[in-house]
Amino acid sequence: MRVTNPRNNKRYSVPFLVFDDERQPILGYQTSVQMNLIQVQRDNFDVVAARSTQDAFAEVYDKKLGKLPGTQHRNVRAGAIPVVMANRRVPIAVRPKLKMKLERLKENPLEWSVDDVARFIENTECAHMSRILREQEIDGQALLLLNLPTVQEHLELKLGPAVKLCHHIERVKVAFFTQSSDVAGSARASANRTM
Repeated sequence: MRVTNPRNNKRYSVPFLVFDDERQPILGYQTSVQMNLIQVQRDNFDVVAARSTQDAFAEVYDKKLGKLPGTQHRNVRAGAIPVVMANRRVPIAVRPKLKMKLERLKENPLEWSVDDVARFIENTECAHMSRILREQEIDGQALLLLNLPTVQEHLELKLGPAVKLCHHIERVKVAFFTQSSDVAGSARASANRTM
């Protein structure tokens, strides 16, 4: 479809799509830029990190999988404010099972000793990694701070074993933070009732 931009009286060829349902008519990004309706301020973007994912996780990539054409970069404006996602509620059907798992865990993983952490990992398929956690003196507080890049870099694990270990660490985090939010919620409810 040919349209005229009322700002500059230039004519443009714009793709026109018809839908069966009611939708808001919009112009696409490329058409909006072409018609000078919007301008992308590329100077506001800075390269945060230029680390090759392919080099960092070489064992994941082969000739067929995991490759995007060209070089990929993530650019973030210096003053950008990160978006914090809301906590997800535990589905009602899962709550009893989660409660049983929580009861099996010691009340507060922040108070776990190095031996407690090692014993927890010994009861998973990552049992062979408990020695590494002992050597690195990972207690409960340190365990809750671990994430995939940290585990790979500081515990010198390959991607597969690091992901498995992080899965179990995330289970502890979810259980702990769910338990903490439930306790905080019931404390708030009690305080509201007494007022």
